[in-house]
Amino acid sequence: MTFPYPSNYGFILVISTVSWLWDYTAFSWSAITQLGAPEAPVGIFVSAQTVGAILSNLAWGSVGDRLGNHVILRASSAIAWMVPTIALAAPQIAGAYGTSLGTWAFVPIFPLIGAATNGDFIGNWGYMLEIAPDDKQSTYVGFTNTFGAFMVLLPVIGGVLADLASYQAVFSTSAVLLGLTNALAWHLHNLRMV
Repeated sequence: MTFPYPSNYGFILVISTVSWLWDYTAFSWSAITQLGAPEAPVGIFVSAQTVGAILSNLAWGSVGDRLGNHVILRASSAIAWMVPTIALAAPQIAGAYGTSLGTWAFVPIFPLIGAATNGDFIGNWGYMLEIAPDDKQSTYVGFTNTFGAFMVLLPVIGGVLADLASYQAVFSTSAVLLGLTNALAWHLHNLRMV
C-alpha cells in the first residue's frame, strides 16, 4: 500500500504528530522538576487545558465551515508552536523573577495545548476526508488510525530524550518541527474552492 496522502499533507501529518506528542506529557513534569513548582498547580494546568479545549471548539467548527479545514491546520499548528516556545522561556522567567512567576508562566501553555490539540484533530480529520476520493475514504481513515497506533510510543521516546539530554532539547526539537509543520500548512489549499 502506498502512502495515500498528497505529499505536503502527509508531511504535515507525520511531523505534527511526532513533534507534538512526544513532549505532550512533559510540560507539567518540567514545571515541577525544573522550576521546583509545587504539585498543586498541576490541577490548575489540567483545568486550563480543558477550558482551552472547550472554548476553542466553539471557534474551530465555524472556522472550518467558513474558511476551510486548511485554515484550522494553519492556526492550530501556530498555536502548537507557541507551546514549546513558552516552555523554553519559563525557566528564564523563573531565573529572572523567581520560581513562582516561572511556574505561572507555564499556565498559558495548557489552554494552548487544549486549543491546538482539538484544532489539530478537527482540521486533520476534516482535511483528510476532503482530500480522500469518495471510493477511498475508508482506506484513508484506516491508514490514519493505523498510523495513530504508533503514537503511543512517542511520549516514551520524548521521556528518554529528556532523560538523556534535557527538557530544553525536547522542547527545542518540538518547536523546530512545529514551525516546519506551520510552514507546510501554509501550502495547503482550500479544497472546497478547487
